[in-house]
Amino acid sequence: MTEKDLIIKSKELAKNTVMTEFRKALGKYYISWGTFPLSFGLAYFILNFLNLYSYISFSISITGILIFYILLSIRFFRKARKILNNFISIFGENSRKIHIFEYYIYPFLLIISFVFLGVGAFFFNIIFLIFGSTLYAISVDISLYFLYKTANGIKYYDILALITFTMLMTLSETRFIEFFSMIFGISWIFAGYKSLMEVIESD
Repeated sequence: MTEKDLIIKSKELAKNTVMTEFRKALGKYYISWGTFPLSFGLAYFILNFLNLYSYISFSISITGILIFYILLSIRFFRKARKILNNFISIFGENSRKIHIFEYYIYPFLLIISFVFLGVGAFFFNIIFLIFGSTLYAISVDISLYFLYKTANGIKYYDILALITFTMLMTLSETRFIEFFSMIFGISWIFAGYKSLMEVIESD
């Protein structure tokens, strides 16, 4: 085996390592957020059971749950991103696009969407709520699109996860919210399971 062959082999190994770590992180991400509707419903049930339910108490509870899930997501991808940074030259332009979006554009879009959601919830403004939900969905969809490129490509269960998430967010102000929440939870847990199985089978 020549030196050139060794370099090519090393790059392939590094690329597979990055893809495996991202797919593993994505699997955990899917499963954790797939349980979010359950956490949402549980918070509502507990507050009602303890006679503590109010718009403010429920909003505070959901905000706390959201922060927990977001921090959990950051933890899942921390190792994968560290490995990607070590082999950033292998992914070239794609890794730079991911870096720019994840560290600059994505946080900005999230802040804007949360502002609209917060204002909409405070003033009961349906237009602000719909706009905030839609912007949030678009932000996450784009983020996932970039992730798929470093997680061994997009699979049918990734598409299913994208569709159900987008439907949940854009139709969250309708009377079918419970139905879409259930479909979202099931599809994301399924996508998480398939992602982790993909990692296990590739070992």
